[in-house]
Amino acid sequence: EDVGIGIVLGKDDARQTARIVELAPGGPAALSGALQENDYIVEIDSWPVESIFKWLANAIKGPSGSFVELTIQRPGESNLRRVQIQRGTVSQDMRPPQQQQPTMVYDAAVEEFPNQ
Repeated sequence: EDVGIGIVLGKDDARQTARIVELAPGGPAALSGALQENDYIVEIDSWPVESIFKWLANAIKGPSGSFVELTIQRPGESNLRRVQIQRGTVSQDMRPPQQQQPTMVYDAAVEEFPNQ
């Protein structure tokens, strides 16, 4: 069964990207510190978000224990960050109210690089 990373996304039409609206409270995504609300997701596993937006949730999901790489940009920052997050399951009480599917983050690694 495919699982995700415990985030709720919204589309930002002006930027042609996705914005993290909410993290699962008390869940590993929030605890990892690698992602924050209002971060923009620019790429998922090196795929530009604008080219896969309607499949975004499926692009983030994968087998439990596998990793997904997100390229994100924080509001007000010009640098992009690559974040690798391990997929897993989130308990019912950790899910944000909007979250329909169980998702979770176990650990994350962050690498910053200049926006080109």
